Amino acid sequence: SNGRFFEYLVSDYVQKNSKVIISSRALADQKRDQQKLLDVSNNNLKIMKASLPFVFQWIEQKIQLDEKTTYDRLPDKDIKISGSGHSDIELQRGREILGISLKFNHSAVFHGRPYTLPVSCGFDKSSKTQIEFNKLQLKECEKIRQVIKPGVQFADGGIMLAYRRPWKKFMENIVLNQANFLNKYSKNRKINSIFFNSIIGNGSQKYRLILNAPKKQLHLEDLSMLSPPSSFQAEVIQKGVEYQYFLKISFNNGLILKSRHKHDERIMGNYGTQIKIKPDWQVADWGDSGMKRKIIKLNL
Repeated sequence: SNGRFFEYLVSDYVQKNSKVIISSRALADQKRDQQKLLDVSNNNLKIMKASLPFVFQWIEQKIQLDEKTTYDRLPDKDIKISGSGHSDIELQRGREILGISLKFNHSAVFHGRPYTLPVSCGFDKSSKTQIEFNKLQLKECEKIRQVIKPGVQFADGGIMLAYRRPWKKFMENIVLNQANFLNKYSKNRKINSIFFNSIIGNGSQKYRLILNAPKKQLHLEDLSMLSPPSSFQAEVIQKGVEYQYFLKISFNNGLILKSRHKHDERIMGNYGTQIKIKPDWQVADWGDSGMKRKIIKLNL
């Protein structure tokens, strides 16, 4: 809710300080997200408001904010069809498009589930490749249900001590299956491009604005000049608590991704269903991929 309210504040500030045309979808989102103020702490609200002039100034430098410019807020479903990839807001002036991903207190680039990895690589969701991969992952779900039965609570914050050994093996295999799948296509240029764009976002005008409240910093990241990779290598990394696994992907353009896999439910679901896991895809190293970053320190 903090992220959505930050998006609301940015949109409200742009609307009040320019002559842009706000889309009907954005207006509906604004009306909906007004209520999220109740979920935002006073400190976070203060930091959000302090960042708004800097965000506005940055946007103003990228695109003219007049009545010929349309301002829109994009739902998640637009990720695949929008020219701005993972953008939350999009400004359009004729053929000129500015897409911006807004983030508050996190820098994840993607949250794709571990059961649909082939779709992120360009395979259709009804393709044999995707269906077989999902079956492979479901087999791991059924294996662990032989130990942790449906209806049993296995997590309370972290994984409960009694279930850590089977969960460790389950998570290792779930991540390993993804690494093995990716490495089959590691040198396929077409799949490389599709997968990279699925994670990082497609489109030529790509920017991320990340507000870090604890550090009182606004990070402005320009992804518009990223060099596309032609190959990658995937591997499984165990780090932190014994049952925590990462999928690490090293692209040959210098960018390194790490996806931490975390349980997204506390009680084991029924047989034949996917166990809810929420990967947190983070850029561990941008390398020489072409990302440019500017950090603004907020004086509070």
